[in-house]
Amino acid sequence: MPFLTLKFKETIVNRYKLDPEKPLHIGRRKTNDIVIENLSVSGHHAKVEFVKEGFVLTDLQSKNGTYVNKKAITSCMLKDKDVVRIGMHTLIYSGKG
Repeated sequence: MPFLTLKFKETIVNRYKLDPEKPLHIGRRKTNDIVIENLSVSGHHAKVEFVKEGFVLTDLQSKNGTYVNKKAITSCMLKDKDVVRIGMHTLIYSGKG
């Protein structure tokens, strides 16, 4: 099953399995699936959801943006080993189980 690895600098904070049946929400508020407590992260910053072709990352009009492989995105199909930057944290996408 695909997953995201949350890192701060070089330290792994957590790993999150991606469920094709349920979108995964990322942000500073406690109601998110991935909570990143950093002021550079919006309350509801981004989400990952499954579509026919795979998992898509969408920025939710965050103040500081969402980046995939150092490029600002509004929406992006994730590929194995993509590096997502949200605030000071990174998420590494693994499309393999």
